[in-house]
Amino acid sequence: MRRETECVDAARAPRLNHRQGQAIGRLIPIATAALAAGEGERVGENVGRLLGGWARSLYVGVPALVALMFLLNRCFADLAVFLLAATLVGGFVLASAEVAGAIRGIWQTITG
Repeated sequence: MRRETECVDAARAPRLNHRQGQAIGRLIPIATAALAAGEGERVGENVGRLLGGWARSLYVGVPALVALMFLLNRCFADLAVFLLAATLVGGFVLASAEVAGAIRGIWQTITG
């Protein structure tokens, strides 16, 4: 027979603190997206693609906030230079494989 002392008391059961719950909450969408993409043996590649997509979104958002600060301070010349630089860097960073190959070809032609 079971005695009451053998049962786990719900009030004494181990609980997650707030930070542990947040960490698990952040990891679950990454893990499920990686596994839901099929091919469970390629979880690392799937997570890499997911984080790469997030990084691209951040690359658009952060320069937008910086550009907004230039606008609010009425520094239009600095805004133009920043947007040109952000567009150039974004073009290199976010370029597809074909565009990256074309850029490498142009650079090799220039540098010999």
